[in-house]
Amino acid sequence: MLKKSFWITLCIGVLLLIVSIILILMSVRSFSAGLILLAVLIIIVDAIVTPITLVNMYGKAKEIKKREDEMAEKQKEISRYELLISKEGFKSSKTIHFNKIHFAVDTDNKLINFTSQNENRTFGFSDLVSYELIEDGQTVTSSSTANAVAGGLLFGATGAIVGSTMKKNMNLCAKMQLRISINDIANPSIVQDLIVPPGVDKNRAYYTEAFNYAKEVCATLAVIQKQIA
Repeated sequence: MLKKSFWITLCIGVLLLIVSIILILMSVRSFSAGLILLAVLIIIVDAIVTPITLVNMYGKAKEIKKREDEMAEKQKEISRYELLISKEGFKSSKTIHFNKIHFAVDTDNKLINFTSQNENRTFGFSDLVSYELIEDGQTVTSSSTANAVAGGLLFGATGAIVGSTMKKNMNLCAKMQLRISINDIANPSIVQDLIVPPGVDKNRAYYTEAFNYAKEVCATLAVIQKQIA
């Protein structure tokens, strides 16, 4: 639709230019100052409005193409992840994604999977020891603050986190991490870096997506801990 509008606008601009040329030729024959004035006015308006409109349309088309490419890349990454864990016999009943960071639950076999670019870990519900969401060095929420309500009151309707350890709202989040402890002496910790320095403005969609991923993961883990308690 935008491409069609682009070409229609371009054609109108060319048409107005042709009309102005015709008016100039007619004014020369009829010695009409009015026609010359009209032709000049059309040329000025055409020279200003048409290029601005075309540039704006081109910019919007690039934004749309960029968003489509990003969505396609995200879907490709999700498909790659789901194929990876399915080959391991993992039957996903719930998956949560943020960029190339993933979380999945297999309720049939009571398994949890955390995957990032450098790590792919699967473990049983009963091996989950604790979890913690850390933002800028402060604990935002953890299993110790959520076990009484199984995640139900971790996050309010506005997305604010309930708890005495809640960090005051600032404009910038420099770092956000999910830390998971599991019952594995050799490798007991899983760390997912959601936001890394220099950070991101909290008003941007990237922060919201990272926070929503962490929120949903923590709430799901709270439910799992409640079920196995």
